[in-house]
Amino acid sequence: MALMSRTLLIVNPAAGGGRAARSLDRVLEALRPWGAFEIAVTRAGEVRPAERLARDAVAVGTGRIAVLCGDGSSSQVAHGIYRAGGRAALANVELALIPAGTGRDFARAAHLPRNPVKAAHALARAGTAQHIDVGSIT
Repeated sequence: MALMSRTLLIVNPAAGGGRAARSLDRVLEALRPWGAFEIAVTRAGEVRPAERLARDAVAVGTGRIAVLCGDGSSSQVAHGIYRAGGRAALANVELALIPAGTGRDFARAAHLPRNPVKAAHALARAGTAQHIDVGSIT
C-alpha cells in the first residue's frame, strides 16, 4: 500500500492510435470506486511528458499513479517515479497500468486485461499490488 494518499491518472490520448482517448470516459467510470483523483494529459511534441508528470507527482506526495497509455509512456512513468525518489519511491508509489497502446506487450506478459476498460474495472475491483523487478542499464 502506498504511504501517500494522492492519486493521479496520466493519459496519453494518442496511445493505440487514439484508443486511450476513445476509452477515457469508460475508464473514468470504471475507476469511480477509487474516489477522487487528478488527471494529467500528455501533450504531443513534449520530450518524455509522462516521465515529467510522474516525477512532479511524486514530488508533491502522490502515492498512486495510474497510466492510460502504451508501453512507452508506461516506461516513462516508471522512470519518472524512480527519478523522483530512487528505490524508495519505487517501493512506496503504486503504479497501475491501464494498457491502451498498439502492442500492449507488458500487459500481455503480465497477464493483465489488454482492453483498457476491462483493465480499469479489474483495478477498481481487486487491484492488488504486485512487486515486479526493475532493471537499469547504463
